[in-house]
Amino acid sequence: MDCETGTTVYERGLDKRSSLDSLQQALIFGVLTGKAPAAFIYTRKRNFMVKAVWDDKTDVFYSESDIEGLHIEAVTIAEFEEIMMDVAPELIVTNHLSAPDIAEHPLKDLIPAILWQRPESAGTA
Repeated sequence: MDCETGTTVYERGLDKRSSLDSLQQALIFGVLTGKAPAAFIYTRKRNFMVKAVWDDKTDVFYSESDIEGLHIEAVTIAEFEEIMMDVAPELIVTNHLSAPDIAEHPLKDLIPAILWQRPESAGTA
């Protein structure tokens, strides 16, 4: 169980096989506690974050990101942005979308947003 209030037990899951598990767990905890069961099912992620961080020791920008497999190191922001725009969309499709997602959903529902955060200090920009 992920959360419990005075009247409700909450379980959360993803929009895949785990969603069924989450529903079952919510029902079981509801029976065990005598509280109302509730489940939150998260759908496909559509927003991804990429942040450029300047490293004074190595004199490069490196990436902090929730895109699985994305690791960027670049001397300039222009180079960083070029690599990001080339690699990030492909990594999202490869690592965050399943074949059933692609086959069963309209393209407009699958296109992600990449939230790009430039560094606060420009380093050598």
